[in-house]
Order: sequence, then structure tokens, then C-alpha cells
Amino acid sequence: MGWCVAGALAFEIARQLATDGHRISHLFLIDSWFRATSGAFPDSAGSWEMYSLRAQLIVADWRRVLASEKSIGAFISQRTLFKRLKRLFTGKGRRRGSPGPRHSGNAETYDQWLLAYSASA
Repeated sequence: MGWCVAGALAFEIARQLATDGHRISHLFLIDSWFRATSGAFPDSAGSWEMYSLRAQLIVADWRRVLASEKSIGAFISQRTLFKRLKRLFTGKGRRRGSPGPRHSGNAETYDQWLLAYSASA
């Protein structure tokens, strides 16, 4: 059984156990998702899902700016494009290794971290 991201992990564990010949009688996924591994969906489907989710997170963050809950400077500094350009021009803040077990930041960076962390798990 798995809830949210743990559902994706539970699915993968069940898939591997079934591949090894174990019988899986029940698998419960609550508010969860999994990436199709059978090739039933083209790889571009995952890309569209990712861009759609990121766009929704950016729009939600922009609404915080419009509601004066966040400054425009904070909004811009949290965008991935801004961070990449900053790293390119300053050489500071280069990424190191795979994501660790902790995260801090906004919804967009959390989403990116969560996807990378669950993929590595």
C-alpha cells in the first residue's frame, strides 16, 4: 500500500516482486501516480505532464505575487530559469550529486526535488 509518492514506490516494489515470481494479491494506491513502464505511453507524455504541473505551480506562485503575499523579486529568484542563468554567469550554486533526503524552498523546486528523489529511490 502506498499513499502519494509512496504509491509510486509501492507500485515499483510490487512490479519487481511480480517479475521475480512472487504473487501479488493486492496493491493499494491512494492519491498516487506511476510512470508507465510498459511502453504503452510515449516518453513525451511524461514531459507534457511535467510541463503542465510546473506551469500550474508557477501560476499559483504568481497569484501570491498579485495578492501581495510574495514580492516580485522573490518570485523571480525562485524560478528555475533564473537560477540556471545565475549559475551560468556567476559559477555559484552548482548542483552536487543526487538530491538528499531533505528539501527546503518553494513549490516549484519542491516538485523538481520530489521527482528526482523518487526516481532515485
